[in-house]
Amino acid sequence: MEALLNPAVLAGLGALALALLTFGGLFWRKRRGAPSKEAMAPDWVPEGALVDGHRPPDPAALASQFLALARQASDAEGIVVLLPSGGGWKVALCSPGLKAAPSVPRREGLPALALDGERELTAETVHAQSLGYLPDREGSVSLALLPLTHRGKVRGLLCCHRAAGKSFGEREMAILRRCARVLDGWETFAAHHAALSACRDQEERLARGLERMLSEQDPEEIAGLALDALFDLLPAIYGFVAVQSSMARFSRLLTKRFQAPEHLQYLQKNTWAHWVQTRGREPLYVEGATSRETAMPILYKGEPFPAGAVAYLQPLEMNGELFGVVGIVGKPEEEFSEENRLAASRFLKQVSALMTLALVNLMNEENSMKDSLTGLYNRRHFEERLLEELKRGQRQGSPVSLLILDIDHFKAVNDTYGHPAGDATLREVAQRLQMCFREIDVLCRYGGEEFAAILPLCPQEEAVMVAERVRSAIEGLPSGGEGVLPCPVTVSIGVASFPHPSTTPTGLQRAADEALYEAKRRGRNRVEAARR
Repeated sequence: MEALLNPAVLAGLGALALALLTFGGLFWRKRRGAPSKEAMAPDWVPEGALVDGHRPPDPAALASQFLALARQASDAEGIVVLLPSGGGWKVALCSPGLKAAPSVPRREGLPALALDGERELTAETVHAQSLGYLPDREGSVSLALLPLTHRGKVRGLLCCHRAAGKSFGEREMAILRRCARVLDGWETFAAHHAALSACRDQEERLARGLERMLSEQDPEEIAGLALDALFDLLPAIYGFVAVQSSMARFSRLLTKRFQAPEHLQYLQKNTWAHWVQTRGREPLYVEGATSRETAMPILYKGEPFPAGAVAYLQPLEMNGELFGVVGIVGKPEEEFSEENRLAASRFLKQVSALMTLALVNLMNEENSMKDSLTGLYNRRHFEERLLEELKRGQRQGSPVSLLILDIDHFKAVNDTYGHPAGDATLREVAQRLQMCFREIDVLCRYGGEEFAAILPLCPQEEAVMVAERVRSAIEGLPSGGEGVLPCPVTVSIGVASFPHPSTTPTGLQRAADEALYEAKRRGRNRVEAARR
């Protein structure tokens, strides 16, 4: 019993108890009060160190040292902490030097009585191996069992054993009770330590995601990487990124783990996604009663999301313009924690900046390929795309057709009505041409009053029919007082196709040009096809 009064032992016990009770609070305060630094890498928490520069003590090692002092003070052979696990026990902690089994398959005997009755039990003689966690201990031991509580609930047992026949007196039990109370603080500390480690890992994963995005210039690729990172952060079952930038003329809906209807080109009204993009500046979290009782869908009517699903939605912003929304959908029973939502918000602000940069680059690239007067692709882009489509046609064995159009008597329009009228004529013709072709077709201003259209997967016979529809549409444009055109306008069109009469870009253009000149020679306002 002299060990109980040993000043060194009591001082060490008190110091460890103080450390267990305070380090968790220090961790938590540092974590909660840490600046929200939106850097690419989470350098505000150095690896393996607290924010004040001290190395964080390992919770298990600290608790083990504490149990060593408690064992010495109570003159015991060993102390273990048992936590219920399935139908048995898990050995969560043990004093140093004790060879304890990691688990006990069945929960029975005195430990089960102490846990179920939520009371202290002592016994002077218990067969050691009947306890299950002392496989190498022969003979009998004296045993003390104390319930461990955390926030008012019994969570496990503190089990202390010594030589058989040496009963646990009031002083020993007082030390073990103090030990049990301190271990409640240890559990809080361990939880906070785990939370800090998880937060650091989370920040590092998000930073790696952002690093991968930095190497991408395609907005769609960036959106896909963002969804991957958010699925790693939140317990998500579905996700989507909807981008609608009028400035960059870019519209996409990217989904993860579900397929949206093909007709869903724009966000539908009376949905949470539309509400966030048009009205919100802050993230929106839909859960609980709001999710269950509202009839408003998250993305579209008939969506596959479960009833009562939780959803986190955040707008994407570029220079004050809301250009998109990111949505993450989870199960009704798995809410997104506030900490994870805050991490997602910080992450998506970074994503928004990267998406903005990608859209600006896309817009600049698009503008460099466009004709400033008509808004159609320019000659340089035409030549690049013609080469690409012919190579694709060669690989796939599919036809490619080329139409070259020329406005008839355009010089007379400029000479008679002036160049502003000529510019208006070019713009009006370009607008009508855009209505005559498929989305996969490539329409360009070829030069002056000439236009060209590349028609993938279109044989020459079909291309001639398309050209005839185009000719008729231009001829039908209103003019004079009825429209923008100062006078009636017609076009002549030459048609040529790959692989006959040519397999090269130069040969195809020459063949279409010759067909165009033939149309001019034969009276204009007509379509001619190249000889095959």
